[in-house]
Formats: sequence, structure tokens, C-alpha cells
Amino acid sequence: GLSTKISLVANDEGQTSSGIKKILYRINNQDWIEYNGIFSITNGGTVVLEYYCIDNVGNQEEIKRKELYVDNEPPYSNVNIGTPYLEKYNKNIITSQTLIELSCSDSNSTENKIYYRLNNGEYILYDGSFKIDANYNVRLEYYTVDQFGNQELTRMVDFYLDNVGPNIFVVPIQSPTKGPVNL
Repeated sequence: GLSTKISLVANDEGQTSSGIKKILYRINNQDWIEYNGIFSITNGGTVVLEYYCIDNVGNQEEIKRKELYVDNEPPYSNVNIGTPYLEKYNKNIITSQTLIELSCSDSNSTENKIYYRLNNGEYILYDGSFKIDANYNVRLEYYTVDQFGNQELTRMVDFYLDNVGPNIFVVPIQSPTKGPVNL
């Protein structure tokens, strides 16, 4: 799953300082842990981080406390298909005039970026609705990244473009008593 990485940095400055012996921390009043490098917080929501350090002659700083709001949830994006649009035989049939709009929701983040690409091309930062100008089938792939770097799994939709109008034909019908009908 997703996690938020935390780094703690201590210093013991001065001409007669003895240097840092160890840093201790704990999360949500659990047992104290000796800090050995970057650690991860996997549970989301409000987290209380407490920490302090001890120098090489036993001096201990006051315990510091920081309340963090941890967002480890990815955003969720969606595609909205304008008109003309028809879903038939599990196919999304559109024309080059159909507006495609991407949107996302994320209860923990207000700054989300949506990226998309067509037919394995380069990903583009989404900046508003668009049309697909093609005469063939197109695969749209898209995903969202929130301001904390949480990225959803790539989603995809296949579109079948129908930009050719129908044709009507006149088919002569043979009359049983008069023979073929001339047109």
C-alpha cells in the first residue's frame, strides 16, 4: 500500500558539543523506536508523531510533538463522454464531435493533476475537455496524481469512432404479376 515517508534530522552544535547519540520517536503513543533512517507511516488520517534526541553525554532534549494529517489514499478519476455517444455491444461509439471530459475526486487533496494519452502516445497534462479527431478505434488511458504524490492506477476506455454517415439504397422488387419494376 501507499505510505508517507518521514525523516528526522538532529544536531548538537557548539564548541563543546558531544554529538548526537540517538534519536527516538513514536507514533500515536506506541512504544518508542530508535531512529535509524527514513521511516514510513502507512495508516492515513491524523497521526501524532513524538520525537527527541539524546547527545553522547546523556543530555536529552524536550519531547517534541507534531500532529500530522497523512493522506495515503490515491485520487479517483472518471471519464465523462458527451454526445453523440452510443454504448452498444459493450462498445463506446463516438464521433469526432464528441466531447471527452476527465474529472477526479479526492477527499484529502484539492490540487490534483490528471494525465491522459491516446493510443500509447505521450501522456499529456489534462487542461479541459477535448475531442478525438480520428477515423479509427482509439484507446484513452488516464490517471490522477494528488498534491502528495499519491497516484491512482491507470484507467482506460476504448472508443470506436463512427464518422461515416449511413447510406440508403433502392432495391428493385419484382412484382409477381408484372415482372421487374423499373426505376
